[in-house]
Amino acid sequence: MQNDPHDVSARIDDLCSQLNEATPGPEIVFLLSEIHASLAAYFQREERRMRRHHDADFTKRKVEHDGLLEEIRTLIERSTGAVGADFGQSLALRLGTWLDRYARGRDTEHSLTP
Repeated sequence: MQNDPHDVSARIDDLCSQLNEATPGPEIVFLLSEIHASLAAYFQREERRMRRHHDADFTKRKVEHDGLLEEIRTLIERSTGAVGADFGQSLALRLGTWLDRYARGRDTEHSLTP
């Protein structure tokens, strides 16, 4: 079970490392879906903990969680069956940066998509 951003980040790095120009189209959708599922599960656990502790930042964090998950769903929907050589590495870097900023409470300053 992934309980902290570092565990989630390691899982995402592993999945992203499999995304490259040789990845078949259906596998691209599968890998992006796995990234989405990993983040969704982590966020769900965090939201449960925040509600249990009546965390004042719950609404802000929930909006941030939903925003990132929507961006990943958009990547899945826009998947054309092929990605460039550096797609996985680029996505891992962007998600890693988001998670790092998230862990410091500043993720609203960063977006996955332009």
